[in-house]
Amino acid sequence: MPTRGEIGLGTTLAYATASTGPYTPVARLTEIGEFGFGEADIVDVTGYDSPQGLKEFISGLKDLGELSVKGIWTADTSQQALINMQGQKRFWRITLPQNLGTWTAEGFVRNLTINPQLDDRVEFSATLKITGVPTFAVP
Repeated sequence: MPTRGEIGLGTTLAYATASTGPYTPVARLTEIGEFGFGEADIVDVTGYDSPQGLKEFISGLKDLGELSVKGIWTADTSQQALINMQGQKRFWRITLPQNLGTWTAEGFVRNLTINPQLDDRVEFSATLKITGVPTFAVP
């Protein structure tokens, strides 16, 4: 029987050098941004002979977007690896809890910052630029 919904607790983001893995989960994430399947450019193909003076459009090239993540910096090796792999393509996998699905795509770490708070935890954030065709599978 389907559930009414699930919370995101247990969601993981992991990376690998090959699509088949092995995948290494990034430690202590507190936020994984929205992920999807890209957004196509809109190309205006309106001509002098367009019917009824209406603009016409076609779908252009698709930009797969970016994925933002945040976490608690613990200097875990999985977090340190993000620094060293900036600009290098990797395979990324988001696994949702309760078998709700797995999203996988190729991309690279575009940036990573560490933010030490005076009276709170040390946080980090990273942005992944997605470059490979994403897939989504539900078991």
